[in-house]
Amino acid sequence: PKQKDLKIAEAVVELFRNSDRLEFFNKKALYLYIREISSCKTQQITKVINRMKEYHEKMTRQYLSRGVVES
Repeated sequence: PKQKDLKIAEAVVELFRNSDRLEFFNKKALYLYIREISSCKTQQITKVINRMKEYHEKMTRQYLSRGVVES
């Protein structure tokens, strides 16, 4: 992945790691937080998040149908 995409993905993972400490969960605030961490535009963030979502859905389908997730 591109360096910007990697920064965005790392910011999203960091949000999940710290989700118990976050006081906000609305979409606008989360995007702002990711934008601050990654220094990327909202359009780029949306693109990366959509790709991450597709990958997550694929892994979920694999797990539900086969009981394991293949890489």
